[in-house]
Amino acid sequence: MALVAGSAVAVAVGICLEAFTRSVDQQELTDEHAVTTATAVAHAEASLIDPAALDELAATHAPPGLTLHVVLETDAHRWTGGPTPPPDGTTTTATRPITVDRGPGLLEPGRLSVTLWHA
Repeated sequence: MALVAGSAVAVAVGICLEAFTRSVDQQELTDEHAVTTATAVAHAEASLIDPAALDELAATHAPPGLTLHVVLETDAHRWTGGPTPPPDGTTTTATRPITVDRGPGLLEPGRLSVTLWHA
């Protein structure tokens, strides 16, 4: 009996996860999605981002069903990571202040921008 109940729970969880992913894929993007993602990236990196890590950040912090492009800027430099956003305007972007780690002892104030779109 326990095996049957366990299998039923596993099937139910799989169905719920599939429905959640489908609902995110079909969800209309809002600025709040980008703000939340920018905040999550900043907190995950302790508000200190290494420009060399942007591709990895874009790959690991994209919400389910969405694609993430990251831009990191200082007054003198600009770095990008992740796929290039589509030109058709189906994206949402948010920007927040961040500290850029340019190497040992080289910290600069900067801006982190994230752009999201449906995968």
